[in-house]
Amino acid sequence: MAAASKVNEKIIQCIDEGLQVFGESVKHVIYFYLERNFQLKKTEIPEKPETFCKAITSLFGEDGAKSIEKSILQKMEPCFKLKHRSKSPFIETVLRLKAKQNEAL
Repeated sequence: MAAASKVNEKIIQCIDEGLQVFGESVKHVIYFYLERNFQLKKTEIPEKPETFCKAITSLFGEDGAKSIEKSILQKMEPCFKLKHRSKSPFIETVLRLKAKQNEAL
């Protein structure tokens, strides 16, 4: 279980850093929007990446959501030692990381 929470923590950290590019206030507004309109807490994003993507698409539109996903994926690449995969969708990357972590258990 410790490995699962460690992966989740790293994913959340990458999301935080990816959103920080847009500023601290915007980051907090996004988390508030997720919780209020999608009942998605920051700590639940690694378990519900589909909901996260749906929420940011709802808030920023398709192009805006892709920019946010790209920013987050750029933070995930060095953190998880991924090969350049910013073309992979956010959901696929998170699910792949979670699957790898589960295989390691």
